[in-house]
Amino acid sequence: AGELPELAVQWKAEEAPEPQLLVLNEPLAADLGLDPAWLRSRDGLGLLVGALIPSDATPVAQAYAGHQFGGFQPRL
Repeated sequence: AGELPELAVQWKAEEAPEPQLLVLNEPLAADLGLDPAWLRSRDGLGLLVGALIPSDATPVAQAYAGHQFGGFQPRL
């Protein structure tokens, strides 16, 4: 997002009420340098659902354009 700012906008997701972890890809967590046990904790789950934002991170949403309802929309 930092390299192509026109493709993303800063965004804060709505909080997920009572999130639950159903499945955890432990090999992927290890590849990303994340402790699977921590991801299962309350803070880890907060990270996964976007409620806990690391201090060096900026949440963004992908911005894109296209046709919707028969007309071009510059930002969807």
